[in-house]
Amino acid sequence: MQEVLAAKTTTNNIKFEYHELGYSVDTGIEFITKEIEGKTYLISVNSDKNPVEVTISGLNKYKTAKVLTENRTTLIRTGQFTDEYKPFDVHIYKLN
Repeated sequence: MQEVLAAKTTTNNIKFEYHELGYSVDTGIEFITKEIEGKTYLISVNSDKNPVEVTISGLNKYKTAKVLTENRTTLIRTGQFTDEYKPFDVHIYKLN
């Protein structure tokens, strides 16, 4: 991951919409996108002490998001997908 983390940060139109789980969201998700060798990575962190469920949108040019730290892939439909984060959880998505 050193190569990805050291890569240039890219601009994006990504938005996070929070879903009600019965907790207040104080800080929520913080994220950056990186591009290296034509591949885009979305690095995101739940900086909140509570779990969150979010819909991530603004991903119209992508079809899948592979979660590198969990060895799973999520389908992106109509430019968005929904995922859950535990408190202080990190998700690194490779967008394809």
